[in-house]
Amino acid sequence: MPGDEATEVRRIEAPQSPLIPLQIAWIAEETSRIRVRQTAWEGYQRAGIVEPDEVQQLRAAERSQGDVAAQADAYAALYAKLLGKISRTDTLQVVLVLLINLVEAAGPAVLQGAIDPLLKLLASDDIFVQVTAAQLIVAGVSAVPASKETKAAAKQLMPVLTRLVGQHGGDAALLLIAELLRLDWVRSSVWESELEEEASVIPALLGAVRADDKEGTSAERTQIQYLALFALWIFTFDKEVARGLDVHFGAASILVTAGRGVLKEKIIRMIVSIFANMLRHSSDNAARLLGAGAMPLAETLRQRRYADPDLEQGLDYVLRQLHDRLELMSSYDQYIAELESGHLLFDSPTHTLEDFWRENAERLVENDGRDLAKLVRLLGPTTPEDPTTYAVACSDVAYFLRYFESGRRRLDALGAKARIMELVEYPDGNVKHYALQALTRLVSASWR
Repeated sequence: MPGDEATEVRRIEAPQSPLIPLQIAWIAEETSRIRVRQTAWEGYQRAGIVEPDEVQQLRAAERSQGDVAAQADAYAALYAKLLGKISRTDTLQVVLVLLINLVEAAGPAVLQGAIDPLLKLLASDDIFVQVTAAQLIVAGVSAVPASKETKAAAKQLMPVLTRLVGQHGGDAALLLIAELLRLDWVRSSVWESELEEEASVIPALLGAVRADDKEGTSAERTQIQYLALFALWIFTFDKEVARGLDVHFGAASILVTAGRGVLKEKIIRMIVSIFANMLRHSSDNAARLLGAGAMPLAETLRQRRYADPDLEQGLDYVLRQLHDRLELMSSYDQYIAELESGHLLFDSPTHTLEDFWRENAERLVENDGRDLAKLVRLLGPTTPEDPTTYAVACSDVAYFLRYFESGRRRLDALGAKARIMELVEYPDGNVKHYALQALTRLVSASWR
């Protein structure tokens, strides 16, 4: 939070545990069952996969007998060999649990020789094998300086974790994504990939922030939302991410929507912390957050009382930055900032003030109609479906034509008429109403 930035940076770059604990009920239950499972190592000996002395090592490790840490390298080599040779899921589960025990006893440096076989396990059909292999890879990658090998491992792992978000195991995947993003080289590498290749990580995180339509109990949805926000917050410690998160992914309106009506303090803390990082690294983000409706949200949140003083300081910082920027913005600047947010609300007075449209309608066609194109784009269908935004955009088109009738041809060239005719049939009554208003203006203007 503002005023405690150095502490936060230390916190995200120095994990406290050699192996990130996945304190998730189904993982804990499965691990407990695996720990008491008897494995027929003698059968693997007869198959020539392990030697007699290795069977004794495995038995001792299963019974927690002997000083495993003192023989860490030997055990790590044995487990890596087994992961590369064994295909039975139940035995792989046992070896993975033994490897977790070894890491907790001897530290994650012992994992370096096991990274390659662990990466192959990411293709397993068993979710426990997938998640546990990922957990160990994250520990191994985090334990050493960045290298060609660790960068390749992280690049192979991140898409797997991203696909798990929204599925069973998504909570574990979000924790591991956040842990990877603690590393500055991972943050910069992932951001570069998101911009240059098909984006997957940020859309998955923002999708998880939209928790309303997810399956599960309210508590489970809240936890998924929190973990996604936590990962995004860590991501925004990269300056380029903080500067471009809304520019490239429209994050501001999603975060504002998530913050409306939420009562959980931990959710509010994450949203405010992300806003703070965005504002700290880019003054342009103030306009974007204002356009997305962050000001009324922050003002509403600030009226509550919180046990966490850092949260209150964070809200004060966000409000101060937004207020300072708002004083420098004209009403037209505010309107364009809202268009750029990708999310429109009738709460903003610019949408219904006659004076605003009388003074500014013609400005939409300046600069070769760049701002008018932003408005038309929000009619859909290439933007995320949002009935409120559709309704407001249709209303704005009607106001635009009322005060600048010659703009009809510009609208036609941008495809607005065809899209508005589609919205006349939209199931939401509000959208239909404002689409009809806009269509009436379009048709009447064409006859004059």
